[in-house]
Amino acid sequence: MKRDMDLIRSILLAIEECEEPDLHDAFHGIDCSDAVFHYHLGLLYREGLIDAIDGSAAGGANYMPTGLTWAGHEFLDNIRNEDVWSKAKASVHEKVGTVSLAVLQELAKSLARTALGLPG
Repeated sequence: MKRDMDLIRSILLAIEECEEPDLHDAFHGIDCSDAVFHYHLGLLYREGLIDAIDGSAAGGANYMPTGLTWAGHEFLDNIRNEDVWSKAKASVHEKVGTVSLAVLQELAKSLARTALGLPG
């Protein structure tokens, strides 16, 4: 299964917006299959960007997010701005196609710094 960075961003934004401990309703606007959704939740959980209860079993991935970690907040702060996000995606697509999460985060951080007039 391919990693979908737009989906990852949507999930992080939804988790951040939800103030309730039960995040079930936060994801109604996200359009993907349950398998794809839980696969991406698993990626976020294992990368340390979200806290979650891992209910996975032999039947497949099943994660219940409980919130963002500090690293999740930091990553989201770097990709939250739509203009920065669009520029980062366009740059990656144009130059190399795909990059790791760490490289994407560094690129978004650099673009955000530039937008603020700070040295990249």
